[in-house]
Amino acid sequence: MFSQRNRELHKAIYADNYAKVIQCLDVGPKRERKKLVDQVDNDGYTPLSTAARYGRINIVTALLDRGAVIDKVTYCGRSALLWACLENKRDAAELLLARGADIEFRRTRYYRGQTPLLAASEGGHVDLVRLLLDRGADINRADDFSFTPLMRACQRESRVEILEFLLDREANTNYRIMADACFSDSVAVVGCLLARGLSVTAASRGAAQNKPAIKALLDAAAPPEKRRLAHWINRIHLHVVGPRGDHQGSARHRLLNCRHLARHLVSFLLVKGFVL
Repeated sequence: MFSQRNRELHKAIYADNYAKVIQCLDVGPKRERKKLVDQVDNDGYTPLSTAARYGRINIVTALLDRGAVIDKVTYCGRSALLWACLENKRDAAELLLARGADIEFRRTRYYRGQTPLLAASEGGHVDLVRLLLDRGADINRADDFSFTPLMRACQRESRVEILEFLLDREANTNYRIMADACFSDSVAVVGCLLARGLSVTAASRGAAQNKPAIKALLDAAAPPEKRRLAHWINRIHLHVVGPRGDHQGSARHRLLNCRHLARHLVSFLLVKGFVL
């Protein structure tokens, strides 16, 4: 099954030997070359998935130009785009998206239902998360275990930046978010969620029962109404100055967003009985 040419091709991709890759792909019978472009190696990786996970942009281009199936899965059920997002290869991911890769591809084995956005969020790759959302990825799409990108970002201390970015993009929250953050024992994540006005539930208090730092943070939290008010004010400020690293929003777009958020703020104040 694994011919000498197949072994040479995969070895050349690992070594980033572009000339050898082209030689393997362009020399020999046409039928053999057509088969080779999508043939897995001994470990179950396709040439395209290997090139994408190591960020070999020129090799990815060469394989796609020669007819490689862009969403063909590897032995573990990942596509080339999913590999690029998992390994934080932004340029490879951008190229694959431009060539038609499925942005909502769902992993077929092991972490079933994992999407590129879920992989980037769990890995803490902010630039990739921004790229995928700008290209239309569903921010609330969950895997087969009902975990959304926001929930994955709540599970580790190093994911605070991702968490803030997803909340800035209006990712949906639910009762599990705070509890998952407390269970993960991440003071920074819990503090971020409290600052955004998320409720302290019985489940979150139960998860923090044996975590003194988290429990103290929950006990010291301001009332939910006050935190929610601070959240809306922060959101309006964010849309006035623009989110960090975002250079795409025009002044008009920010003004419209600001007006939209102001209406939410007024509605919130009326519901809570504040005097205007």
